[in-house]
Amino acid sequence: MDPPTPEKSISPSSIQKATEVPDKVVILFKETGSAPALKQNKFKLSSAATFKDVLLFLRKQLQVQAEDSLFLFVNGAFQPSAEESVGILYKCFHSGNKLIVNYSSTQAFG
Repeated sequence: MDPPTPEKSISPSSIQKATEVPDKVVILFKETGSAPALKQNKFKLSSAATFKDVLLFLRKQLQVQAEDSLFLFVNGAFQPSAEESVGILYKCFHSGNKLIVNYSSTQAFG
């Protein structure tokens, strides 16, 4: 009978690298429904930015007025709170090396 082989150990540094958040997060914006499309849909924003900053940034890119509705959803699933940080959202919901944010002028999801 062969002696048991030790399992590969996982170090704390390898875990930290797996969940590391970059200083700048790539955000991929995807329009939904009748929302206007962006000419450029990938942007890098600070991981310290809040989701409210993302909303204001997108409003500026789309030239949407404050009184007009604009709904944002992470991965087409939910609306984070305005105070949630981009870094935490990236850490929890990134796909590949980017955070996917769907946007709509009407309540499209949920």
